[in-house]
Amino acid sequence: MNEAVIIAGVGSAKFRQVPIPEMRPGDILVKVEYVGICRTDLEVYEGTLGYYKEGIAKYPITPGHEFSGTIIRVGANNKFRERFSVGDKVIGECILSRGEGSNRKEVGVVNHNGAYSSYLVIPGTAIHQLDTNYDLRLAALAEPVAVVLRAIRRVHNRLANGSSVGVVGAGPIGNFCAQILSLEGHEVTVFDKNSERLKLLNDIVYHAATVIEGLNKFNLIVEATGTAEALNIVLQNSKVDSTILLLGFPYANINYNFEELVGLEKVIVGSVGAESEDFRAALKILPKLNMVPFTNTILPLNEFETAWKLLKTGKHMKILLKP
Repeated sequence: MNEAVIIAGVGSAKFRQVPIPEMRPGDILVKVEYVGICRTDLEVYEGTLGYYKEGIAKYPITPGHEFSGTIIRVGANNKFRERFSVGDKVIGECILSRGEGSNRKEVGVVNHNGAYSSYLVIPGTAIHQLDTNYDLRLAALAEPVAVVLRAIRRVHNRLANGSSVGVVGAGPIGNFCAQILSLEGHEVTVFDKNSERLKLLNDIVYHAATVIEGLNKFNLIVEATGTAEALNIVLQNSKVDSTILLLGFPYANINYNFEELVGLEKVIVGSVGAESEDFRAALKILPKLNMVPFTNTILPLNEFETAWKLLKTGKHMKILLKP
């Protein structure tokens, strides 16, 4: 029996029995063990994600792109039979194709059903095997950590040893950015209105503050809230030759004088998703991070609506669902 959450349209989501997904050559069938709730899941449900507002993605869809699971079937004539076996513990990548329109595929987001389901079919090219003793709750969060690692990789040539870094937003992505950059030896300051989120980083980062200020001292500023208000502050107050890394969704249209961008030689970098190398790196670094706040709340999959409501309160860093 395959039970899944189906988002049928804006504001319409149901938990129901559905057929086990069909497999194609090269596919692997995974029994989902844990799936993390991402804000993107809620944006798909609310219809606010750009892919849906612009008509690139279509309903219905099963959300969920942060997951761990167990292989229960390797497709016939599958070239991955030598690499994977039934019973292997695995995680999967989110972005299957970076093409445009109907050619773009993201698990649980665009053109490929996700892991709010008992079973998930995913290409073998997007699977990463886990050590037998790897914590599957922890592994389910490899995707957002991989996203952060790819983003940092995209600005690495702009970072000197011990750079001064500002991270705006202490949600999951901001938290992971702060932890990883601190591990790399950078002097990290985190900003967030939510003091409880900042407390989670007090013993890890250089400084934490509820008011965004002093941005003109940072070599790199990571904007991880996705709000126009925060982005405006960053653009207006960052220093000459600074790097601004944008990791938030969804940004609104804002007015900005790009003459200032050129005159002050600022560099703006956007990043989304992760590559295979980032997932491999994420699995190595996850045990070094403080992941307790991200793995201590687990609900059954059929209570997804309750979990969504809890996440919106801002009192939980992450909620895991278990089919």
